[in-house]
Amino acid sequence: MRLDQRRLRPFGGAEQLTADRTNADQLLQLAQQVTGFDVVIDTSSYNAESTRTAWAAFSGMTERWIHLSSAAVYKETPGRCPAEGDPIGGAEIWADYGVEKAAADAFLIEKAEQLPVTIFRPPYLYGPGNDNDRESFIWARCLQRRPVVLPGNGETLIQFLHAGDLADIMVHAAASEAIGAQVFNRK
Repeated sequence: MRLDQRRLRPFGGAEQLTADRTNADQLLQLAQQVTGFDVVIDTSSYNAESTRTAWAAFSGMTERWIHLSSAAVYKETPGRCPAEGDPIGGAEIWADYGVEKAAADAFLIEKAEQLPVTIFRPPYLYGPGNDNDRESFIWARCLQRRPVVLPGNGETLIQFLHAGDLADIMVHAAASEAIGAQVFNRK
């Protein structure tokens, strides 16, 4: 998706910085235009390289790093939802997405000695503006009183989190004290 296609909206009390995160020079130039800030909330890193690029530009001018990851970073956890301490590396079902997100998480956990890092690994998100059919498919079937089709033997656990609740949790984290690396995947 091109940057000009995104719906960027102002957020009260915060300054949004906009750049092509894959362009290290652009991020460094942007970093030189600001004097520093309380927290970086990175919601759009899909791999370790883009996380490294953002870290290089902004880690020296903030007191806290918050990273939006994904439950897709966990290796297989048959029969249960993953827990924070489970091994990461990506489950086969998520292919490169889980592997790349896990590499970004691993990089940040390594860097948490320099700067507090909080990583959120939410399950499926739902809410306004969601263009993924998987959530609306399930809700639509429930509302129509039709069966919800589950993969495997029907015992697959699925968790959902409303996007607004995740935003509230992230704002709370930004205002809370932190040390080292903190990882959360459940509310």
